[in-house]
Amino acid sequence: MIRVATALVVVIAAGCSGCRDGTPGAEAGIDARREGPGRPDASVDLRADLDTRCGGRRVLTPEPVTRTGGEACGTNCRQITFGPYVSLRYEVQGDLLVYSEESMGTEEKVYMVDLARDEEWLIRRPHFRDRPGCFWVSTDGKRLAYDCLISPAPGQYTDALQLYDPATHEERDLECLPLVVDKSSAAQYVTLGSTGVAMQGSTTSIGPEAWFHRFSDGAFVKLSTVAAYFTHMSGSRLVWTEVVKVQDKNVTQILLQDTATGTHAVIDPQPWSRWLPRIDGDRVVWVDHGAAPGNMYSQGNSDIYLHDLGSGKTTPVVTNPARQDFPDAGC
Repeated sequence: MIRVATALVVVIAAGCSGCRDGTPGAEAGIDARREGPGRPDASVDLRADLDTRCGGRRVLTPEPVTRTGGEACGTNCRQITFGPYVSLRYEVQGDLLVYSEESMGTEEKVYMVDLARDEEWLIRRPHFRDRPGCFWVSTDGKRLAYDCLISPAPGQYTDALQLYDPATHEERDLECLPLVVDKSSAAQYVTLGSTGVAMQGSTTSIGPEAWFHRFSDGAFVKLSTVAAYFTHMSGSRLVWTEVVKVQDKNVTQILLQDTATGTHAVIDPQPWSRWLPRIDGDRVVWVDHGAAPGNMYSQGNSDIYLHDLGSGKTTPVVTNPARQDFPDAGC
């Protein structure tokens, strides 16, 4: 379990599972229509224009973070991040913990902790003139995926969906996504799997949608047909929250898409709201309102449930009169 505070992340119990690699493949029955500008030119080196143009690849110079003894936090507990502010946008896979910095909502940076080496690095520090920021960092235990806000000109903004390799220090722009006025077009819940990078974003009036950059051919595809929230990947499997009709009721449910085979299903549909899923291998956890009032839009009380994709069984993890939130299947 991970506890997130404003300036530190504390591990209560060690032993998070490692990443699970899958075999990249083309999805079946997925709309491959692209929206927005064309693919970035991977041959262009734009290090001189890091925060004003999107496209190409570049070599970054990570900055080491000074690590001290940390704050006391109890038995079997130690401080493992030393960046100034830690947001809830974090991921742990294998020996890597990644997170973004949040400081009064004005700037975010990308950090990486090598748990095996006990080293921490500032990976991405944006520099452009107006509200800089990199957001929603994810890892598969080997690489990092995140999005950074690019400003081609004053008043113009583009989301750059990016992939970073710690072994080579190379950052590559996967997609250049123009921000659309009055729509939730900015990339959110960026998540990295073995077959590609998924995200929550929007190009229509229905609300956020599930989008996927596919490694096998570089296509950028929309996976959802209605509003979709909280995308998260493990291997080739992607989960998100979607409004589904169950027993003549519209409730938020957990959707599962295998991006290698194209199979698509609702996980254990029930006539009450479930949302904020996280997946690790066969395990999927979420916030559940089956035994508590409220829903995704008015949370109130809530519990945490776990579904095992192998056995098909759903079981409670935490049930309590208090509000339960932000589950993680990886620890």
